[in-house]
Amino acid sequence: MDGTGNWDLNKLLTIFSATVILHMIFIKCPDTNDIDDKPFWKMNASHFFSIRSAYESLVNFAWDDKSSYWKIFWTLPVPQCLHLFLWLSYKERLMTNVERCRRSIGQIPSCLCCFVSEETTIHVLHDCQSARAVWMNLIIADCSAGFFYSIVQD
Repeated sequence: MDGTGNWDLNKLLTIFSATVILHMIFIKCPDTNDIDDKPFWKMNASHFFSIRSAYESLVNFAWDDKSSYWKIFWTLPVPQCLHLFLWLSYKERLMTNVERCRRSIGQIPSCLCCFVSEETTIHVLHDCQSARAVWMNLIIADCSAGFFYSIVQD
């Protein structure tokens, strides 16, 4: 780190490639004021995990495993990692740069590929120029207008 608490890019360039550094600058620098990480369970007053509190949170959360989306995502004949990716995308829980900043584990919410917009779930999926280029090769031209103006859940 440099004297201002930011990444020292000149020193980093002597160790890592520019591609690696592009990923590193999106990670928050260590800070002496940071507190140590520790497990934290927000589902009860003591903040300690218990099976009882997990069960109660699921019941209170009204888990809907009967929803049509649940069945669609988890019964597709695709690898498990794609099931998870689709579900996280649908729930808008992908670890984007905006989400990293919200959780205080990132510093820059911008998209690493285009630097034009904040990296949100919808940006990653179809608004980013890189993603759009891939989709343009996969989607029939007549369907592309509706696709690029849809929300994540659609």
